[in-house]
Amino acid sequence: MRFHLSRSSIKLIAACAVIFIFLMAAIAFILFSPVKKETKESEIPAFYAEEADAPKITKPISLSDYYITKKTNYVNSYYIDDNSVLWGSGSNDSGQLGTGEISDVPPDGSVKIAENVVSVDCSDGYDFCIYLTADGNLYGMGENLWGILTPKDSPYDTTENYGNITSPVLLMDGVAYARAGQSAVILLKKDGSVWWWGQFAGTYRSSESNYGHPLGLFSSTPQKVLEGCVYATVGNSTAAAITADGALYTWGLNVFGQCGCPVTSDDYVRQPQKVLENVHMVWPEKIEYSSTFDSFASSGNALSNYPYNTFAQLENGDMLAAGLGLGEKEKTTAISGDLPAQSTYIYSDTFVPIRLKKDSYADMQAVIEQLKPGTTLEEVKQYLSANGIQYDYSFDYDNGEYTLDKTRLILQNGNYTLCFDENNELTK
Repeated sequence: MRFHLSRSSIKLIAACAVIFIFLMAAIAFILFSPVKKETKESEIPAFYAEEADAPKITKPISLSDYYITKKTNYVNSYYIDDNSVLWGSGSNDSGQLGTGEISDVPPDGSVKIAENVVSVDCSDGYDFCIYLTADGNLYGMGENLWGILTPKDSPYDTTENYGNITSPVLLMDGVAYARAGQSAVILLKKDGSVWWWGQFAGTYRSSESNYGHPLGLFSSTPQKVLEGCVYATVGNSTAAAITADGALYTWGLNVFGQCGCPVTSDDYVRQPQKVLENVHMVWPEKIEYSSTFDSFASSGNALSNYPYNTFAQLENGDMLAAGLGLGEKEKTTAISGDLPAQSTYIYSDTFVPIRLKKDSYADMQAVIEQLKPGTTLEEVKQYLSANGIQYDYSFDYDNGEYTLDKTRLILQNGNYTLCFDENNELTK
């Protein structure tokens, strides 16, 4: 017996079939997508950040959002109050509090430095401070490294003793934004031009001589390096700027590709190079805005300080990084500076996706505790790098020579030590 379906019945059955397939696909998506997303995210390298949520800002750049209203280092703390008054406390042995004198005894409490101030910054490694006023004037005071605070009349001379600057001096006018590195200054002028001067240097280097400056990249006077920019910043040894069309330029120390440029025999990228497009924000070495510490510290928590990485946020909010502990390339560093023996590290000289997690020693401890005895040294190194934990090798000294000690890894500047046996496997 044969059944004949009407055209309307066929349409109804087809519609039901489509709905059924759609529902099954939706159920499968709900059940399995979270697992796939979690697995994918866990494979992306992680880095610690004191303000892990801050990079989610994706609106067009407003420089006032990135003014530094509080900055601390090992010996000083500077902050701008609600009335735009800049205050400083701590050491004044190089005149860095701008009082007009040098004192071996820190003053009691905070001292008033200047009014009408919108942003402040200071060196992490040396005793100088810069600040920007609302009318676009950039001032500085403190240790006058190689004439860094007197750039207009300080041609570099290694034999000259540059005196400390004990009262604020004008460095440049027409400034929209400025930052201080360890021994350098970078600024963005209101006309969109970017200027920098000072020195970039780093411990890990491979070449013996860098065009007359074996220890770094140096400029004794302000150099205009870019135009048409909307943002510029600097770390201890690397600088970066973003143009109005979202292009990212970097220069400075590139020994582990942290500029996002190929590693070469010259450890420095000496002129700004375009490395990314569609960039919203960039952070050399540390994702941080104003310091969050009340006491003197190295600009915050050392856990989230990555001296050989540069971080970037794309306009769509994605986070990227280049440099040490990323990718699959290997670099053997030369014996120089305070490196007593050769060591090999992994790095990426291109920007790759990363994820951020809150700066927390408790989190780091939990990550380390997941390591099991018997894990090989290479697996441990990969695991640490993937979870944002910095490591370095230990060295042994015998008969005037240093040798690499593969039985120990030093984590986070000596906070933790992991030990390995003769088979390069993690011990208990």
